[in-house]
Amino acid sequence: MAQAQTAFDALEQLARELDIGMVSGPLQPPQNGHLFLGDRSLAELILPIWGDRPVAILIAAGGENRAHLLSGRAVLGGDALARLEAAAQQSSGHVYRGRLAQLTPETWLQHYRDASRAAIEGMPSTSEFDWRDNLENAEIAALDTSPTVAAARAAGWPAAFADEPVLFLDRQPIYYLMMKENTGRNVTMLIGALPDR
Repeated sequence: MAQAQTAFDALEQLARELDIGMVSGPLQPPQNGHLFLGDRSLAELILPIWGDRPVAILIAAGGENRAHLLSGRAVLGGDALARLEAAAQQSSGHVYRGRLAQLTPETWLQHYRDASRAAIEGMPSTSEFDWRDNLENAEIAALDTSPTVAAARAAGWPAAFADEPVLFLDRQPIYYLMMKENTGRNVTMLIGALPDR
């Protein structure tokens, strides 16, 4: 008797059919703003392919207990994007759109100096989630009162991070999007490029 297809299997099949990327597995505890999958940072895995271009990212809780990567590079058209949105609903995840970039307080200021904290949508409080390591990181980050970090925080730089590179989708740390999805330690992300308009 054939085994029923799991949510992870369905997401992997969709990634292969659409020829888009997939990153799945157990996340290591964040270190100074970096998320790790195995011995590689998430930024190292995804930025060389999708960095600084518009993308759609499906983030869902769960996945395999080992790192699983696909590097499809197709650009998502209307039908493919609709399939990605439908898969997000079926896997209790969400699709986020924006540009990926790894920013520091200095580069944040170059991008968002005129922004306000209120302009950052959906940034959850770090105390809402059981990521004790993030709370510890926030306590350490609070000790950094350098002028650059202070100016970046006034322009919306997340208080949980100090003067360190952090992976963002537009103004939202990927880390926070994963917390918003309550992914815990296992996450599955499908990543597809969008047309650059």
